[in-house]
Amino acid sequence: MIKNLLSLIAIVAITLSCKTEKKIEEPRIIIDYSIGINYVTHLYTLAGIGFHDKEYCEQFANTVKKRDLDILRKNAEHMKFGQGANGQFTSLLFFIPAYANLKTKSEYKQYFMNIELAVKNRNLAPLYRYIPMNQKKMYKQRFTMTDKDWRKEMAALRQFEEIAHVYIDNIDGYLENVYPKIESELEDRSEHLTKLMGTNTVMADWQHATKLKWNYGNYKYLLFRAGKDGPSFNNLSENMNSLYYNMDDTYTIDMFSHEFGIFLMFDSIIPKAYKEMEKKYPAYNNDITLGRVNRMAFEMLAVYYNCKIQRKKTTDYYNFTHSDPVAFFEIYETLYKSGITVPKDMYVKAVDEYMKPKNGYWNNGVKERYKQLTKNA
Repeated sequence: MIKNLLSLIAIVAITLSCKTEKKIEEPRIIIDYSIGINYVTHLYTLAGIGFHDKEYCEQFANTVKKRDLDILRKNAEHMKFGQGANGQFTSLLFFIPAYANLKTKSEYKQYFMNIELAVKNRNLAPLYRYIPMNQKKMYKQRFTMTDKDWRKEMAALRQFEEIAHVYIDNIDGYLENVYPKIESELEDRSEHLTKLMGTNTVMADWQHATKLKWNYGNYKYLLFRAGKDGPSFNNLSENMNSLYYNMDDTYTIDMFSHEFGIFLMFDSIIPKAYKEMEKKYPAYNNDITLGRVNRMAFEMLAVYYNCKIQRKKTTDYYNFTHSDPVAFFEIYETLYKSGITVPKDMYVKAVDEYMKPKNGYWNNGVKERYKQLTKNA
């Protein structure tokens, strides 16, 4: 009797243990949309600050007063971004509101009040809640500049406050007259792209190919409706990105993989090797390439692995024409076949190989390779 009772207790314990044991899900790519990213691209697009979209502007031009658009345009230099360069206000007016998903008038009021408090006390703390964890150190450095540089930054404070009022004054109109009209388009597109992703093994495939581990959970892509002609794949955090909602399907899916690869390799290359290569080989003038070999080589490393993982020349190979894909693909392929397969080692050796003296192999034939690439595309 006692033996049977003990057996029953053991069975119950095992059953309960199995029920409470949760299956650990592999991180995956999520395709979504938000008010936060759509509102900031709405303002940038209507003002023509780096984003342009004739159809969208014709439909929604009257949703922001001309006076407010003039204020934004007047400060375009402070707000714009692209090619790795940001204006003085870009982070505070585009990237942080998009990441934090500010979506009401009261939220924007609180956000700008917190900025005012941070500036007044010269302390980042009031803004912690809005900033990605991996970017806090970078933003803290903005508050540790010399008094002279700080006064220079503060000279534009009045202009910033003027822009802040534009953001606060127009969010209600956006929520009432714009977002309800575009939300269904964003929803349909996110569902379509999710289906195209299929089994969604991109993150696992990249980790297997590079032998690097991803520690930031799911990777999210946010779609925005405005700004057809403008920068896409704008990184908002270590695991959040943004893009125009209706680009070519194949290119979009290929870039989902490319951008994840960039951030998977980021920690092993950007903090040290990337900066060392930038110092070793300063930017140079070139009619075809970017002339910034440290950046070219990093993008091309992502392209190389993307092609390797998908076992074909992916569309990013043909779209990054200003990073000399033909040259870097051959360099990386040679390195990989020689047994050099650690991404950081490949990156450093590829930069050195590409930048051999002027009579070296890769310094000749840039135009010819560019013509070959565009012809094949």
